[in-house]
Amino acid sequence: MQPKLILRLLSIDSKANVSEIIYVLGENQYNISKHLRILKNADLIYEKKEGKRTFYHYRTKDDNFNTLIRQTVMAIPNEMIADEIARCKERLAMRIDGKCVVGVKGNEQ
Repeated sequence: MQPKLILRLLSIDSKANVSEIIYVLGENQYNISKHLRILKNADLIYEKKEGKRTFYHYRTKDDNFNTLIRQTVMAIPNEMIADEIARCKERLAMRIDGKCVVGVKGNEQ
């Protein structure tokens, strides 16, 4: 379910980097990077460098495949991923001026 959760989290905010996704999903970097590569190869997400960090964005296309994927991802009941949504909102609140920070308390950059 990790790729679906990654897409769902990217729908909450328009972008996320690996460290934010790791924080939210509680997975290791290897697994998250593997899932991101699968989603990128399927042309569902794209990456964009912002300073030292690479952010992943949900690719919005209006073709039938992407529409079905988006509908499937959004059909995941919030109750099933309530913890992940809460951690996502918590992690996004740690951003300073819209930029990701390192560390749980958001005091390192």
